[in-house]
Amino acid sequence: MLKEGEILRERYRVIGRLGQGGMGAVYEAHDNVFDTSVALKEVVLDLSSAADTKAQELAQAAFEREAKILAKVNHETIPHVKDYFIDDDSQFLIMELVDGDDLARLLKERKSPFPVETLLKWTDQLLDALDYLHSQQPPIIHRDIKPQNLKLTSRKKIKLLDFGIAKGTDTQAANTVTNQTFVAATLNYSPIEQMIRVLDPTFLAVITHKYGDQIEAILQQNADVRSDLFALGATIYHLATNEHPAEAIKRGVEIWDGNPDPLEDPRRLNSEIPDDFAEFLLKSMQISRDHRYGSAAEMRQALQGVMEVPTVQSITPTVEMNFDPPVGDKTVPMVPPPESSAVTPAKTIETAGSEIKSTEQKTEVLTEDTAKKLGLKSSGGSTDQTAPPPTMPPPAQKKKRSKLLWLIPVAGVLLFLFAGGVLGTLIVISQMSGSPVTNTNSATDSSTPEDDPTPESTIQTDLTIPDDSPEQTPEASPVPEETIKVSATRKPTPRATRKKTPVARPTRAVRKPTPRRTPRKTPRKTPKKNMDCIFTDSC
Repeated sequence: MLKEGEILRERYRVIGRLGQGGMGAVYEAHDNVFDTSVALKEVVLDLSSAADTKAQELAQAAFEREAKILAKVNHETIPHVKDYFIDDDSQFLIMELVDGDDLARLLKERKSPFPVETLLKWTDQLLDALDYLHSQQPPIIHRDIKPQNLKLTSRKKIKLLDFGIAKGTDTQAANTVTNQTFVAATLNYSPIEQMIRVLDPTFLAVITHKYGDQIEAILQQNADVRSDLFALGATIYHLATNEHPAEAIKRGVEIWDGNPDPLEDPRRLNSEIPDDFAEFLLKSMQISRDHRYGSAAEMRQALQGVMEVPTVQSITPTVEMNFDPPVGDKTVPMVPPPESSAVTPAKTIETAGSEIKSTEQKTEVLTEDTAKKLGLKSSGGSTDQTAPPPTMPPPAQKKKRSKLLWLIPVAGVLLFLFAGGVLGTLIVISQMSGSPVTNTNSATDSSTPEDDPTPESTIQTDLTIPDDSPEQTPEASPVPEETIKVSATRKPTPRATRKKTPVARPTRAVRKPTPRRTPRKTPRKTPKKNMDCIFTDSC
């Protein structure tokens, strides 16, 4: 045991103890060279089985070799090993100091299992780290995965701690004394191939006498990558159920006796665990390692299939909103679904899915009056007639108003002005040509031209144009009449003249200009000048 304030190798000053286990303890220390905080891991070697000094040297060499292997590890889930040294019977590893609490303490504070979604993420991170460790040459086996060796940092990342008993799987190391020196196991988490090596010799002899073949086969097995996968499965089992899994030795004895496996199904302990995730955990914790996953990569691939299946926590009931479809000026009320069709979160996925499907297949009951409004035919006048739900009519499309509609009134005004201009022009031209337009209501046939003694048809029209002034009337302002004489070579046949009823049209009265008399210029008599006076100056 190290004391607070003790300095090792004149560099590392012990600040306090962080934890203690069967093979040593972990301390927080200060590195006086780099002025940083580090984790000082003390591993106590049991060299009682070493027969001589050479065996002790081999044990120290094995620890040094494993420390060098850990120093080469570079993964975000694994703390980095910075230094190592041996002092008497203790070996020390200087590692990265990780903040946060371990998962065993967090589970105890929660007093309930962790969410399944969180456990799936943590399992994926740990399998990635194990795949990295097992891919090293030689492969690195952790041998002691448990909730106490998993820390959750302030950034919500998982760190895999306690590599003091990690070792490779090379044959040379397995045949030395260090194979027993570094053997460790934790009840409820370690597989049977590790647990059987730490049993009490008396108990081991008893079970070997009864199950000799099975025990001999297991003793021939060394811990490999499948041992870490068993420990990881047992750790996640505990975090998902808040119950310790059954011990591997007890499970093995029950199975060898032909009894059911005492390991309880995790779904009975936590109903929120999906079936695929439960089968995933049970396969990783098989007593026979040949029935487990063969590698961390294979186990992680199986986990990806579990993560793709939605869990019960991620399924929320969907509320279906039915709006009343418009029918004319009225609306048809929709019949609400039965209360029994509602899906509650406590129901299973299969029950909820079947009930939702059956609810969608139900039709709404409409009364006879409602069916008539919808244009449906009723059979037999029954008010219990079932009809398919009314379909929503497509929304009425608004007619797009043309942007050129303003041209219509403008064109009408321009046409009116043009017609008025043409009419005025014609009136002015007729006045200037001396042929005024006369009214047909005052037409007479009594006038006879003097040149032709034979009566001819004479058309005389008088147009009386009232003045703009309201005081004058057509009778007060007579206009001189003119007779238009039409001569013909033959005598026209007298015809009955039809009086045309004039259509009253608002015409602007135009006053006929009165011809002015041109004054005659009277030649001015100029007195004849006497030309003689010009020369005689007598004018």
